[in-house]
Amino acid sequence: MEDPTQIDSINKTCYNIQNRNKMGCVHVVSNIPNIVLFALQRLEGKGFDAYLVGGCVRDSLLGMTPHDWDICTDALPEEILQCFEDQEVVCTGMRHGTVGVVLEGQMLEITTFRLDGTYSDQRHPDQVTFTKSLELDLKRRDFTINAMAYHLQKGVIDLFGGRADLQAGKIRCVGDAKTRFTEDALRILRGLRFSATLGFCVDETTARAMHQERMGLRAVAMERIRGEWDRILLGGNASIVLSDFFSIVAVLIPELQSCFISNDQAQVEWRSLANTIASSPPSRAVRWVLLLDLITRRRDAGVARQILQQFCYGQKEVQYILQLFKHKEKKLLPEPPCVKRVLRLLGMQGILDLIAVQEALATSKGCRRALGNLRRVKSLAREIVGSGACYSLDMLAVNGKDLIELGIPEGPKVGGLLEKIMMQVIDDQLENNRESLLHYAKGVLHEFS
Repeated sequence: MEDPTQIDSINKTCYNIQNRNKMGCVHVVSNIPNIVLFALQRLEGKGFDAYLVGGCVRDSLLGMTPHDWDICTDALPEEILQCFEDQEVVCTGMRHGTVGVVLEGQMLEITTFRLDGTYSDQRHPDQVTFTKSLELDLKRRDFTINAMAYHLQKGVIDLFGGRADLQAGKIRCVGDAKTRFTEDALRILRGLRFSATLGFCVDETTARAMHQERMGLRAVAMERIRGEWDRILLGGNASIVLSDFFSIVAVLIPELQSCFISNDQAQVEWRSLANTIASSPPSRAVRWVLLLDLITRRRDAGVARQILQQFCYGQKEVQYILQLFKHKEKKLLPEPPCVKRVLRLLGMQGILDLIAVQEALATSKGCRRALGNLRRVKSLAREIVGSGACYSLDMLAVNGKDLIELGIPEGPKVGGLLEKIMMQVIDDQLENNRESLLHYAKGVLHEFS
């Protein structure tokens, strides 16, 4: 195969490869980026085998656009470096066989076929052994749908039934499920994430091993857990995943264990919550509020902050979720002053999220009247924002400097008067124009002097 040495030749070369594949391969991964095709051809041109592997093959076969394109090869890390000696490379992963190659400003990860040793930390293999066998490399992977490779001439390489599982919508481990989860407990959440996002069911044997090995998640860093948990929580199939895997969720959120009086009650209430979450928009804040609502029914509300902090969310996001949680039962009326007050408190996105929380809770309780009322509140909020009506201090036609010029001393009294003016505008007692606001301020000046 021709080995181009300049990036400028990528386009023509890749066009020829794609045409050849369309004529000669039954199972073609299409829309492969040119830089990826260039890397594959470069390795092949140097006498090595090169394959796309893992998630990009899975997503392509599902008709989805992959986010990452991973390449595996029988070339050793040092040989990969030699193949791309004319390109920028990143060598930080070479110990585990991975070389990053930067092409047109994007980094591709190219990894040598390998075997993993023991996982004493339940995350990283203690050692890796490089191999010339693609089969052995694929055999160490987590799920069958992630253990497929793709070769530009040979097409899809599927040694463990991944394509059949894709067609059946099934999450199944490669080899012994218990071994896979003992090696890295985070794979439990990865499997649930694929189920939640792809709508796949979890194979019975794999599901049983997930439950059996769930305590291994306690040894996994919360930052890693959070990334998988967020995608589970927001997944289109979250309802079924949450319902069927309560014991695993309870490892992540131990406070759930004390929420229920009996196992029967737990099953009913937890499934109800899972359905409520599924009925809400895929917003992390909204779905967390719904989850915290259940937990705090029999726990002090202070536990909500503790749980969010355990998941290592940023302080700003924690405060936002807690603000929504605090006002989840706030009565929302389709009246301009009421809506403006909430807009001032939470902003436009905040009021939409609050409405989403209340809609989900009302749906779970069958309160149709409340749903109609919330729709009117939402419409009014959009109308107010669209019209440019004033509902926050930075929208007022006067500011603190204007009030100081009237004679109010700098300090908290300035803020106090601004607040008073703001509420008059929100309640439609004053028009938001400079002349009217200054006239009102002069009339109440004595209260703040």
